[in-house]
Amino acid sequence: MKRRNVIGRLFGSGGFPHRQNVPYDGLYAQLATARKVADYSLYAGFVFSLVLALKGDMEMVWRQLMGLLVFLALVTHFVANAVGTTVLAPSADRQRVLGLVEDSFDSPLLDRRIAGFYDNENLEPSLHKFLANTFQNVHESSRILRAQTRGVVGRTAAFGVVGLVAAYWGIKDSAYAIPVLQLLLSSALMTRMIHHLRLTSTLFELDEKFQLLFASAKAKGDYAQVHAAGLALAVDYQCALSCYTEASVSSQMYHRMNDALTQQWKVRSRDLGIDREADAG
Repeated sequence: MKRRNVIGRLFGSGGFPHRQNVPYDGLYAQLATARKVADYSLYAGFVFSLVLALKGDMEMVWRQLMGLLVFLALVTHFVANAVGTTVLAPSADRQRVLGLVEDSFDSPLLDRRIAGFYDNENLEPSLHKFLANTFQNVHESSRILRAQTRGVVGRTAAFGVVGLVAAYWGIKDSAYAIPVLQLLLSSALMTRMIHHLRLTSTLFELDEKFQLLFASAKAKGDYAQVHAAGLALAVDYQCALSCYTEASVSSQMYHRMNDALTQQWKVRSRDLGIDREADAG
């Protein structure tokens, strides 16, 4: 059983197990750290702001301390988010795409070759293998995102909605600074949820289109027709990842679903004739 880190493979936000030959493991680890710092500081700032809003009668020294913690959490969030989004993520995304192309076409694009990264090793380097690898990414990521949806919506409800209610009461009491902060934090959580739901929906649509495309090719016995339409779907997949950047895939959820996902893909690949080397050219 392979233990790839699906976050790094799909979204460029996590490290890889050391036994995998992934040349950009360090870059993904740095990006994962930046995103964790951004996430935790966001939640911390939200909690501190709620304490300020709900405990209006606390002593001045405690209010000042809590206000300082809110400020530090907010600054930490924006700095970590900016570093991850503008510095690390573009580099990681480029490496991810290069790794996909290298594995699909056997082109030495990275410092070290990627090994044991996809489940389509039996295919010859070709456009067919590139589409198979992309289809596998869509297949796995769509199902993992769906499994995460309950948690994403739950966290948004727990923090975002409560924050909006607290902001409403704060505005009624003319405490403007904290409500504005709570609105900003709530909007960040809402944006993440919307990106998650939209990306999940988009990937399931692409999954169905890939399914129909390969099924039609198998029925006609002509896989050449897959290539043009498949390339358009591959472009749609990359565009979706670049547009919904606030969505992320849980490495823990991937490892939990790894066996089932691997078996599902093998069955799907066999049933659709994707694993036929004779048609890979």
